[in-house]
Amino acid sequence: MNDDVFYKDKFVWSKQKNDKNKQKHHISFETASLVFDDPFYMEVYDKENFTDEILSENT
Repeated sequence: MNDDVFYKDKFVWSKQKNDKNKQKHHISFETASLVFDDPFYMEVYDKENFTDEILSENT
């Protein structure tokens, strides 16, 4: 059974991962994704503090 959640055709996540995130960080992916709809949203590359990150399902 696929329990992936789709939000505004931009984001996909599993219900289990969303539940874990709510417990750990007290914020849902639905709420966190609202930042990308913010008209003042800016993304800035910080080459001085950049590190390669390895993402895993356990994070």
